[in-house]
Amino acid sequence: MKPTLAITIGDPAGIGPEIVAKTLADPETYRICNPIVVGDKHAVNMGIEIAGVSLETNIISSINGAKNEYGVIDLFDLGNIDPEKIEMGKPRAMTGAASA
Repeated sequence: MKPTLAITIGDPAGIGPEIVAKTLADPETYRICNPIVVGDKHAVNMGIEIAGVSLETNIISSINGAKNEYGVIDLFDLGNIDPEKIEMGKPRAMTGAASA
């Protein structure tokens, strides 16, 4: 049985969302574990766009909702940022607090 691995995105305005997207765009990641991302869906979607990868997000409220399949990011959406105020590469108090 593969382990389930929780992955946080860090500061939503930092490089974390892009790194997570690039990592989960690699099928090898899904061969060795069942990744579950924890963070804000807007930041994750921005990371997917910046990384230039083709992934979809599956918002989950429990591990049972995870698809555990390549091409899909299973995401616990914390909904803790205002998408109108986030700018990638420009950390703010809001994004710092969200990373905590």
